[in-house]
Amino acid sequence: MLIRDAFATVLRLERQKQNLSQNKLAEMAGISRMYLWRLEQGRQSPTLDVLIALCNALQIDAGKFVGEITKQL
Repeated sequence: MLIRDAFATVLRLERQKQNLSQNKLAEMAGISRMYLWRLEQGRQSPTLDVLIALCNALQIDAGKFVGEITKQL
């Protein structure tokens, strides 16, 4: 599994766990909904800035989030 696919899976699961729409999470993280969609589809990898913004929006420690990604690999 590619890292971006593992990231996509963890991101989607965390968003759904918090009952957030793509629109709401994108707004909270300061990114476009289309960019978030591409991230969740594994079509694009996030920048470090976007990773941190998403973790902040989801109120998840970035280290824990990355740990969840590595479990998927």
